[in-house]
Amino acid sequence: MAGAALRPIEALAPADLLYAPDGQPYRAGRIITRRYQGEMVALTTGGDALWVTPATQVLVRWRPRHPRAVCDWGGSPLASLTRRQELRRDANRAERTLWGRLRGTQMGTKFRRQHPIGPFIADFYSRAAHLVVELDGDTHSTTEAQAHDAARTLYMESQGLLVLRFANHQVLTDLDAVSAGIFDACRDRIAGQESVEWVAARDLAAGDTVLAGWPLGAAELRAVAVERADGLVCRSAASGISLATQHGCLRAPQSEAR
Repeated sequence: MAGAALRPIEALAPADLLYAPDGQPYRAGRIITRRYQGEMVALTTGGDALWVTPATQVLVRWRPRHPRAVCDWGGSPLASLTRRQELRRDANRAERTLWGRLRGTQMGTKFRRQHPIGPFIADFYSRAAHLVVELDGDTHSTTEAQAHDAARTLYMESQGLLVLRFANHQVLTDLDAVSAGIFDACRDRIAGQESVEWVAARDLAAGDTVLAGWPLGAAELRAVAVERADGLVCRSAASGISLATQHGCLRAPQSEAR
């Protein structure tokens, strides 16, 4: 993107080169101005909010995303405290052995043991890596237990978490291989968060890190709000491949909005 610069959308003209969400430049064939009625998304990092349409693509730092992901599960609710304390106290040999490798930051990230994830309690959880480690013993071999484990895994994955499952005997007979697998997964998950992705404004949430300005600078979204808007003038830059998501909306002057 050498030589690129930010310009207000009202200053765009046909034949301008625009960068699309795929990072490639496309030439604007025409500039379309139309009235817009519908939902608008307000993105606030500090100061005035930036208003965009829900389909507008915003450049953000990568993080695990899923339509049902609603929490980073970093909290420790009191409702399950007693049960979690019991599970820690009654941990089997494999769980105690693996915890010896996971505790602290030996994996490059901090782990918690017997941590609540929605209706379930994960054996081990890393908030930074968005990763869960589960250990399966002999009691997990029954049909009922396997169905329960599958439901646990499905739910956790639906929250954007990576779930690693190991049998107890793997931990007890090949701890180094198990530890290496967990370490590699944590490294890849955390390294991935240094990359960026294009995300529709409708899918953003407070806490996301957006990149804006030129050169690009990072800022954390403090708030994301959705409101119904009427009386706006919308300008779209259309190219030969129809950059439908590359648009922005400007509030119309009072005389024009009537």
